[in-house]
Amino acid sequence: MVKAANATPRKPRVSKAPADETKEAKFSRLASARVTKAVKAINNIANLANRSYVFTQDQADAIDSYLDQACTAVADRFKMALSAPSGSGKAEGPTIQI
Repeated sequence: MVKAANATPRKPRVSKAPADETKEAKFSRLASARVTKAVKAINNIANLANRSYVFTQDQADAIDSYLDQACTAVADRFKMALSAPSGSGKAEGPTIQI
């Protein structure tokens, strides 16, 4: 296989987690990165509301509804996980339907 001359080589993934990282530290590290990434994505969606785009109220309402459902599903998953008996495995949360 021949690669294009302008192709950027992929960087190998490097684990940032220390070998002796606790579960609480891993949760904190991953949550921070994932929430930051999610907020950036939501801000990119908000950029669609500027005057460069044309959209209907129905389209805006659909995006709002979907994001509300997604946030509610996340909150429900955390509530379920906290109320589940210890050692019961992963809590199964609701799926988002549109």
